Amino acid sequence: MRKAAPDVLAAARAQRRDLAEVLRLLIAEKVTGRDAATRRFRRHSANFPTGKTLAS
Repeated sequence: MRKAAPDVLAAARAQRRDLAEVLRLLIAEKVTGRDAATRRFRRHSANFPTGKTLAS
């Protein structure tokens, strides 16, 4: 969200968007980031073998 906020806010000012729309966009970005972080954490915690192929 921190990476996207300056771009979203600049575009919102230029396009004169409604505050509710800006907040919706920022919250959606936050949710996407949290989902990605949770996915990375769970994959790391699962200790899946990495770098292996079916042939080996």
